This record gives sequence, C-alpha cells and structure tokens, in this order.
Amino acid sequence: MQDNERDRQGKERYNREVQELRRSVGGELGEFINRNLDRISKEHIFLSGTNAGSNIPGVFGFYLEEFTDGVEGDTVLIPTIVINTDTFFHVPSPVLQADLVKVLSILDQYPFNGYERRLTDVYSDALTVQRKWVQQVGESDAVPYPPEDFDDEDKQEFDEGIIKYFLGEEHYYCDAGFDDFLDVINELERARTYDATILSILKKDKRTFIGVRHKYAEIFYQNTHQENKDTPKEENRRKFILEIIDIMVSAAHGKQN
Repeated sequence: MQDNERDRQGKERYNREVQELRRSVGGELGEFINRNLDRISKEHIFLSGTNAGSNIPGVFGFYLEEFTDGVEGDTVLIPTIVINTDTFFHVPSPVLQADLVKVLSILDQYPFNGYERRLTDVYSDALTVQRKWVQQVGESDAVPYPPEDFDDEDKQEFDEGIIKYFLGEEHYYCDAGFDDFLDVINELERARTYDATILSILKKDKRTFIGVRHKYAEIFYQNTHQENKDTPKEENRRKFILEIIDIMVSAAHGKQN
C-alpha cells in the first residue's frame, strides 16, 4: 500500500513539475522544452524509477535500455529517463526542473541529432541548455556554476568535472564519437587490414556504433583501466574504437553467413 501511495505521489509531482516547466519560458527554448516533453509521450519513452543505489547523479538520468526484438531476435536500444526516487521527492522545484531540462537536451540529440558524437560533447551541450534555462527563469542557484574569479582554463576544468560526474567514469574513460570511429576506419582502409567491403558498411552504421559503444564501454573500462590508468586519453579512445570495430566486423560477418 505504501508503494502504491508513493507511486501516486511521484506521478502527481512529475505531472505538476512538467506543467510548470512547460509554462516557465517562451521563445525557442520554450519550444525546445515542449517538443521534447511531447516526444516522451508520443514515442512512449520509458520513465523508470529507481533509488540512489543505482548511482544516478542528480534527479534524472538518460539511459539506453536493451530489449530483444521478439520478431527478429535483435537487440534494440530504447531511450529511458530514469528517476532517482531518493532525490526526486526532496529537491526543490527549480533543481528538479533544471535537471529535467538537462535530460531533455540529451534526449533531443538522440539518436542522430548529435548523440553520435563524443558523449562529453553531448553533455556539454546539455549543460549549456540547462544554464540558459536557469538564467531565463532566474534560478541560477539551481545548478553549479564555476566561481566568477576562475579564468577560462579553470572554468573549463570545472565544467569537465561536472560532465564526468554525470557521464560516469566508465563512459568518460573511453569516450568516443562517430567521427573518431570514422578516422580509425579510414586508417584501417589504408592499411588494408580488414575487408574493405565490411568497412564501407560500418562507415554508414551510426545506429550500431551507438549501441556497441553503450554496451561495451563499461566492460572495456573494467578490463583495461587498471593497466591503462596512466595511458593518454586519446590512446584509450583508439583502443576502445578498435574493439568496437572488431565487434561490428564480427557481427557483419555473422549476418553474411
């Protein structure tokens, strides 16, 4: 009974905060927010509640949940907005709505409106949108800002820390975008170490790249971060991309056979 009451209260608060968020700003930013709030319902994007034990920073998190297609048997990724119920019921409205704006910005980029880039760039853009919203509604205290006396380098480092916090160590460690992926494939084409026909197929397959990146980032981190902890980030990125390519090449060969 208590769980049912908590669910009811959670739905009531979420609906109330969404309505307030819809009315909070006008112009392009208001249209942006309303378009992505509509997308949640129109595309049946999952809203999933969990507790802080799942290591969700803030109130809302953007995740890709894996499901198996019942017809083809393929794995598909469903965008999911996860709600940290331990913070959801306790934070003030401006903090909750600002966090939702951040997640809406990530959702807006998925799948091919920027989400294929490095995730640090995806979250950097989301941070910019979030700060624009808090400035327009006069709630700048709702999100962290670098101190005013910071120089540009210190501000960049401050924001990098926030992005790393929201991304998580695993995805930050080997962050790679589709352009990085294409650079490595072009190298392999010149070296002629892979089947050129397969590589040409991979160069067009953003969807599989996003899926493999999502699924294997944590595995790659767990398997390599101890031995590579002093390795430059660019080298870790390249190693991860080579693993992604091997996985995608194997899958492409499997489909051909």
